[in-house]
Amino acid sequence: MSQPLAPLLANLFVMAFAVDAGLSLIEELVRWTTGSVALIPLRDVVAEMVVVASIPYLLAIALTPRLPAAVLVPLALFGLWLNLGAAPLPIAIDSAQGVALTACVLQILAAGWALFTIRRTTAGNWLFTPESLHGPAFSARHTLGCLAVGAFILAPAAGMYSLLYLGTTLQKATHGFIVFDFEGVSVADRRFRQQDREIQLVGMIHIGEQRAYSELFGSFATESTVVLAEGVTDDSNLMPTRLSYEGAAASLGLTPQRNIEDYLDAAHADTSISAEWPHIRHADVDVSTFSPTTIAFLQSATQLWNSNDLRTTLLELSNDPIFATPELLQNLQSELLDDRNAKLLVQLFDAIGEYQRVIVPWGALHLPAIEAEVIERGYTLDRSEQHALISWSALLAAVL
Repeated sequence: MSQPLAPLLANLFVMAFAVDAGLSLIEELVRWTTGSVALIPLRDVVAEMVVVASIPYLLAIALTPRLPAAVLVPLALFGLWLNLGAAPLPIAIDSAQGVALTACVLQILAAGWALFTIRRTTAGNWLFTPESLHGPAFSARHTLGCLAVGAFILAPAAGMYSLLYLGTTLQKATHGFIVFDFEGVSVADRRFRQQDREIQLVGMIHIGEQRAYSELFGSFATESTVVLAEGVTDDSNLMPTRLSYEGAAASLGLTPQRNIEDYLDAAHADTSISAEWPHIRHADVDVSTFSPTTIAFLQSATQLWNSNDLRTTLLELSNDPIFATPELLQNLQSELLDDRNAKLLVQLFDAIGEYQRVIVPWGALHLPAIEAEVIERGYTLDRSEQHALISWSALLAAVL
């Protein structure tokens, strides 16, 4: 790389990053104060240019020592982070607008840091000069060092960020009924009261640690209590293969969630609560209520999940016309989530007239809508706690 080319490339990226930062903040403020979206197309173009350029710049930095890695690498990684969800920022800030404004401010600060770093290292210039970027155009030692950093630091960091992003997405989607923290994965247990009636919503994950399930479900053994159980039935045998979590759980050193009744015997032995409590009531739908499109999708998904030859199964399913059906996603949202929630709500408010306490231990994606309806009916949050279902230490022990 020629001597003048290095500062030109470095300055182009720094200026593009700074322009993106300033334009993003201006666009957010304009939209926030006036409601105008006129700047969005321009902002998107500039942001896309920075993101698209980040990977080639990182590769170029590995090839030549002349590009200023100390400035360009943090900016490139920061830009990628912002455009890959900025996790875990959405967890710390509730509103999407707050997340966007915070991200803009952070990008402004990053751009300012880069410019002041350049000024400090170039004796007063705000941009790189040919004199400030020197050294050989190519160096095998430099390239090998960068490759080692990429393999042993950046690649594991990317994997960890993928998990962080997944955890952030699930935590936001479930309104905190699933929580990822430094110790592991927990579920929220929220209790709502109205006079002498209590509704307990417990987020669930269908694989976890046996001890954690036993402790959680054992706590349900209280008088005048009904548990509304989740679980789609198949009375007409429309699903030739049942979805099983056994394999996935075993590979992670965990166990699949069993029927609630399986956990209650030990709980009754340890307490004075009569074995008749809690009552268990099925509150879910039957497969026969689903449309043919949804049933076909569930059959294919079950086949994939249970397959021992993942590659062959994926190839087969990729040619399945069911996945090209336009109404598929709409059906899945409506039938697997909304319709089941609607039945659960009917069962819930029928049961609260019969029992003092109704417990709803359902998949965490169902519970934000249920919680909203409970609050709408006048119930107020009495207390909230978290139950650890999966510990990172247990996962590491199983994997290693």
